[in-house]
Amino acid sequence: ALSLEWNGMSADGGKAVAEALGGAQPALCELNLGWNGLGDTAIVAIARAIELCPPGAPLRDVRLHHNRGTQVAAAALARSVGALELLDVSGNPLGTAGAAALLLAQQ
Repeated sequence: ALSLEWNGMSADGGKAVAEALGGAQPALCELNLGWNGLGDTAIVAIARAIELCPPGAPLRDVRLHHNRGTQVAAAALARSVGALELLDVSGNPLGTAGAAALLLAQQ
């Protein structure tokens, strides 16, 4: 597990985490990036990295709460959410369309 919550990472830090996730296929099972102000660009990059994880990868718990993600981030996460047991996006202004995309991805 890795918690980088409240580290003031912003978009650049989030994109760096996404690069590390996508390139290394880590043994990481939990990732907490809450309260970092990542924004859509970084969250989309993280979602793409999650998508690239091979089937059976250990990453199951991703927390992106309070990161200013909008429906753009939600749409990207909806494409990668199937591999996760827990995705926390609470406190993000996802809007109705973003919430709907995530709910539909769970079906």
